[in-house]
Amino acid sequence: MSDFLTRVKFGVAGGLSIAIFAAAMFVGLSDTGPGPVKAFVGAILLIGYAVHRGVQEYLSRRQENVLTGGVFLLGFGAVAWGVFVNGAKVSQEDLIAWGGLVVAIVLIGGWTLLARRRPE
Repeated sequence: MSDFLTRVKFGVAGGLSIAIFAAAMFVGLSDTGPGPVKAFVGAILLIGYAVHRGVQEYLSRRQENVLTGGVFLLGFGAVAWGVFVNGAKVSQEDLIAWGGLVVAIVLIGGWTLLARRRPE
Protein backbone atom coordinates (compact mmCIF):
# COMPACT_ATOMS: atom_id res chain seq x y z
CA MET A 1 0.00 0.00 0.00
CA SER A 2 2.81 2.43 0.80
CA ASP A 3 4.36 1.77 -2.64
CA PHE A 4 1.05 2.77 -4.24
CA LEU A 5 0.85 5.94 -2.16
CA THR A 6 4.42 6.82 -3.13
CA ARG A 7 3.52 6.47 -6.80
CA VAL A 8 0.42 8.61 -6.29
CA LYS A 9 2.51 11.29 -4.58
CA PHE A 10 5.03 11.36 -7.43
CA GLY A 11 2.17 11.40 -9.95
CA VAL A 12 0.53 14.37 -8.25
CA ALA A 13 3.85 16.24 -8.13
CA GLY A 14 4.40 15.53 -11.84
CA GLY A 15 0.86 16.53 -12.81
CA LEU A 16 1.14 19.73 -10.80
CA SER A 17 4.46 20.49 -12.48
CA ILE A 18 2.92 20.10 -15.95
CA ALA A 19 -0.02 22.32 -15.01
CA ILE A 20 2.27 25.03 -13.60
CA PHE A 21 4.47 24.97 -16.71
CA ALA A 22 1.50 25.12 -19.11
CA ALA A 23 -0.12 28.01 -17.23
CA ALA A 24 3.13 29.97 -16.98
CA MET A 25 3.89 29.60 -20.68
CA PHE A 26 0.31 30.58 -21.58
CA VAL A 27 0.68 33.76 -19.53
CA GLY A 28 4.20 34.39 -20.83
CA LEU A 29 3.14 34.17 -24.48
CA SER A 30 0.15 36.49 -24.08
CA ASP A 31 0.37 40.07 -25.31
CA THR A 32 0.50 41.60 -21.84
CA GLY A 33 2.55 38.83 -20.21
CA PRO A 34 6.12 39.04 -18.93
CA GLY A 35 7.56 37.20 -21.93
CA PRO A 36 8.42 33.55 -22.49
CA VAL A 37 11.84 33.61 -20.81
CA LYS A 38 10.59 35.13 -17.55
CA ALA A 39 7.57 32.83 -17.63
CA PHE A 40 9.86 29.81 -18.11
CA VAL A 41 12.09 30.82 -15.21
CA GLY A 42 9.07 31.50 -13.01
CA ALA A 43 7.61 28.11 -13.90
CA ILE A 44 10.88 26.37 -13.05
CA LEU A 45 10.99 28.18 -9.69
CA LEU A 46 7.45 27.11 -8.82
CA ILE A 47 8.01 23.56 -10.08
CA GLY A 48 11.21 23.29 -8.04
CA TYR A 49 9.34 24.36 -4.92
CA ALA A 50 6.43 21.99 -5.62
CA VAL A 51 8.75 19.04 -6.22
CA HIS A 52 10.82 19.90 -3.14
CA ARG A 53 7.78 20.05 -0.89
CA GLY A 54 6.03 17.06 -2.47
CA VAL A 55 8.84 14.52 -2.48
CA GLN A 56 11.18 15.95 0.14
CA GLU A 57 11.50 12.75 2.17
CA TYR A 58 12.55 10.77 -0.93
CA LEU A 59 15.39 13.10 -1.90
CA SER A 60 18.93 12.44 -0.77
CA ARG A 61 20.83 15.26 0.89
CA ARG A 62 22.79 15.93 -2.30
CA GLN A 63 19.67 15.95 -4.51
CA GLU A 64 17.95 18.36 -2.14
CA ASN A 65 20.95 20.70 -2.13
CA VAL A 66 21.19 20.64 -5.94
CA LEU A 67 17.46 21.35 -6.29
CA THR A 68 17.55 24.18 -3.76
CA GLY A 69 20.68 25.71 -5.27
CA GLY A 70 19.27 25.50 -8.79
CA VAL A 71 16.06 27.23 -7.79
CA PHE A 72 17.95 30.01 -6.01
CA LEU A 73 20.35 30.42 -8.94
CA LEU A 74 17.45 30.75 -11.38
CA GLY A 75 15.74 33.30 -9.14
CA PHE A 76 18.83 35.49 -8.91
CA GLY A 77 19.61 34.90 -12.59
CA ALA A 78 16.21 36.19 -13.71
CA VAL A 79 16.66 39.40 -11.75
CA ALA A 80 20.29 39.85 -12.79
CA TRP A 81 19.37 39.28 -16.45
CA GLY A 82 16.78 42.04 -16.24
CA VAL A 83 19.28 44.44 -14.69
CA PHE A 84 22.48 43.75 -16.62
CA VAL A 85 21.23 42.59 -20.04
CA ASN A 86 17.96 44.47 -20.45
CA GLY A 87 19.22 47.57 -18.64
CA ALA A 88 16.33 47.66 -16.18
CA LYS A 89 16.55 50.29 -13.47
CA VAL A 90 17.20 49.11 -9.92
CA SER A 91 14.95 50.84 -7.43
CA GLN A 92 15.11 50.87 -3.66
CA GLU A 93 12.24 48.37 -3.58
CA ASP A 94 14.30 46.01 -5.75
CA LEU A 95 17.25 46.27 -3.38
CA ILE A 96 14.98 45.56 -0.42
CA ALA A 97 13.55 42.55 -2.26
CA TRP A 98 17.07 41.27 -3.04
CA GLY A 99 18.09 41.72 0.59
CA GLY A 100 15.00 39.88 1.75
CA LEU A 101 15.70 37.09 -0.71
CA VAL A 102 19.28 36.75 0.54
CA VAL A 103 18.08 36.60 4.15
CA ALA A 104 15.46 34.00 3.17
CA ILE A 105 18.07 31.91 1.36
CA VAL A 106 20.37 31.96 4.38
CA LEU A 107 17.55 31.08 6.77
CA ILE A 108 16.06 28.33 4.60
CA GLY A 109 19.45 26.89 3.70
CA GLY A 110 20.63 26.97 7.29
CA TRP A 111 17.39 25.49 8.57
CA THR A 112 17.56 22.70 5.98
CA LEU A 113 21.16 21.86 6.81
CA LEU A 114 20.50 21.90 10.55
CA ALA A 115 17.37 19.77 10.21
CA ARG A 116 19.27 17.15 8.20
CA ARG A 117 22.23 17.14 10.58
CA ARG A 118 22.61 13.91 12.46
CA PRO A 119 24.24 13.67 15.89
CA GLU A 120 27.51 11.76 15.89
